[in-house]
Amino acid sequence: LVSSFRVDAKDKQGNDERCRKFARLMDDAGIKYIWLYFADKPIKTAPENMIYCGFRKDIKPYVKKADYLVLLSGAEAFSYSLLEALELHTPVIVTPLAQNADMRILDGVNSYVVPFEVDGFDVKKILKVPSFSYKHDNRAIVNEWRKLLGDSKTKGDYKPMESVNVVVTREYRDMQLNETLQRGDTRTMPYERALELVSKGFVRIV
Repeated sequence: LVSSFRVDAKDKQGNDERCRKFARLMDDAGIKYIWLYFADKPIKTAPENMIYCGFRKDIKPYVKKADYLVLLSGAEAFSYSLLEALELHTPVIVTPLAQNADMRILDGVNSYVVPFEVDGFDVKKILKVPSFSYKHDNRAIVNEWRKLLGDSKTKGDYKPMESVNVVVTREYRDMQLNETLQRGDTRTMPYERALELVSKGFVRIV
């Protein structure tokens, strides 16, 4: 198994705790496994077969060789790691988040869906690793947005800002910078990234 996540990330609503529970289910069922997880820090009291591998941006080579990519978040927006795994023909183990349907994640076909409480899941099902073909095509969605928005060409001489200065408004772990930022810290970052962090209440643009 392979995972990549932030430990104790409140926005993921208990992902690491669910991973611990899932590992214990496998232990109790006598399933032999090795679970590599890439994270900003080790999970406390993780079972011994969950192996902390530090932080790494690109884990595709590991995902490609894995039986499963595991992501058991309580909340996600659009998880690119799941999409990348499916495109590598690696099945995924996930929670029942509604947006997973957008990626055609199908229980028993290219995934196994674990309930949020984890307990009660028949973990022996994962011994049968799904074999599937997968291609993600969002052209129909893009065309619908183009119809809705109309002409997408910019008007006038508008040029988007490339980077901006920001001030941190509350402590958070920035995975792109690979550091924990404190309130009052200042950074320069890409404009789109700054907008994303502003929307989450982590920074303000100055």
